[in-house]
Amino acid sequence: MRKLALFGLLFILAGCASGSGGEETDEPQADRPQTDRYVLTAAELAQYPTSSAREAIQRLRRFWLTSGPRVLLKGKRIAEPIEELDRYRVDQVVEMRFYDLTRARATLGPEFMTPIIELTLRE
Repeated sequence: MRKLALFGLLFILAGCASGSGGEETDEPQADRPQTDRYVLTAAELAQYPTSSAREAIQRLRRFWLTSGPRVLLKGKRIAEPIEELDRYRVDQVVEMRFYDLTRARATLGPEFMTPIIELTLRE
């Protein structure tokens, strides 16, 4: 009887260990919203409505700030210092995109010599 109880306990523990480790839902994997690590959308930013753009990045995509990026307003060609993010509240922002150095130069132009955080603001 003791061996049976031990076997049952091991069976239960093995079942727990092989779980997904995440929250279980009935929603299929393909239908779950995907987050792009290089984009912050208005929906994601809405979690922090009174935060500055930089505070939201610190909470949601901290790695963007580790490589000394500059800030580019959509449609402009001059990148500003990172402190520029403090001027904008997240409710003013439609989207923010991060371009590492390689992507910045390939997408935005060879004149960009640092990573870029591009802000698209509400009009």
